[in-house]
Amino acid sequence: MGSYLCTKYLWYFINIYIMKYIYIFADQKKKTVGSPSSNHVLPSQNVHPLQTRSKSGIHQPRLHPSLFLAHCQPKTVKQALADPQWFAAMKQEYEVLLNNKTWDLVPLPKDKQVVGCKWVFKIKENADGTVNKFKARLVAKGFHQVAGCDFNETFSPVIKPITIKLIITLALTNKWDLF
Repeated sequence: MGSYLCTKYLWYFINIYIMKYIYIFADQKKKTVGSPSSNHVLPSQNVHPLQTRSKSGIHQPRLHPSLFLAHCQPKTVKQALADPQWFAAMKQEYEVLLNNKTWDLVPLPKDKQVVGCKWVFKIKENADGTVNKFKARLVAKGFHQVAGCDFNETFSPVIKPITIKLIITLALTNKWDLF
């Protein structure tokens, strides 16, 4: 009941807000320059002292490179498999998962359910808006998992090579024993 009342009052205030601006717009149309048959509306003047780029006449075109993309991200696996670039991205992701030994195939216990997975597709762009690469990720539907049943750990340590180089450099400069 409470959310219904909140929604009801929200729509009430939105309707009042819209009606207010409809009346203001109608009043502005009545104020015309010259004869009553003229359709020119008096321009509203911004008298605020803040000087903006727009007031100074500086206008730059707004280009959104993603609007000009010839490529689009597929919504389904079927669409992705039809495009050779997306198929190659999916194949690369699958090979990486196999090489990293991400999972072990085991028989499914009788009282357990399989955790599904789905493909997520993303076009990675350069700063100028050109396509850098097609990225496909196979992700588990983690919201179906039950702690203690489907997984025991939630931490996966990942270390970058630059971190190892930094530690070795610090060890050498400070003459620490590594082994």
